[in-house]
Amino acid sequence: MASILAGLLHQPLLSAVTRCYRSSDAIDESSITHLYLLDGDRLLETAIAMASDGKPILIPQEATLRSVQCGAAPSPDEVKPQLLLELGAAPGQTELVPGAAWDDYQRIEYLGQWMDQNPDAVVCMLAEALASGRLRRIVDRKFTDQAASRLKIKPLDPIDHSADRWWRSTTGCKEFYGQSIAWLYDWISPNGTPRPDDMSPQEYEDAFRQRLRSLGVRLSDAPPQPELSPQGAS
Repeated sequence: MASILAGLLHQPLLSAVTRCYRSSDAIDESSITHLYLLDGDRLLETAIAMASDGKPILIPQEATLRSVQCGAAPSPDEVKPQLLLELGAAPGQTELVPGAAWDDYQRIEYLGQWMDQNPDAVVCMLAEALASGRLRRIVDRKFTDQAASRLKIKPLDPIDHSADRWWRSTTGCKEFYGQSIAWLYDWISPNGTPRPDDMSPQEYEDAFRQRLRSLGVRLSDAPPQPELSPQGAS
């Protein structure tokens, strides 16, 4: 009997949990003045379809990674506008939101600054479905009520599985658990997590050790032991 009840409750419980992970914003596309591209499957195609009437498409400026600085990888600030042009966007339809963001916290923060400078803008953010609920909570925490009401989040469902039935596929389970870890990071560090690429290795180690201590982890202050040379090395 217990197994039968567990089976009957399995899907409703998971569906209820999933609703917390998705944004439920009511979106009136006729009132949207700008689109903001974050992430998700069919991101560019959805943006082109929604901006067919000429709506400006906002793209977050990303922090310049070392791989971009040394020329090993292209800048996403240049790649997305070019891809949008190839898909049918009009020249000049894309706009870069300044800020050189490292993570979602900074992207949302810089978008808020842009919206403060454009008080008449009503923005629709396109984001991954299971990440959209977490992003909505970050927006509500960082924005004023008036600014938050002008930002709508549209969840983009994945191509290869159903976000609402993620437990039915391996890819969906990985996505759900990844977003669960992101929620945990939000709770541990509500202002974002330090990134190794925007500070020296020693600064990153110091910040990481300080965070562990704040969580009650006991760390030794002894200096690290020197690396040993392999036996027989000349």
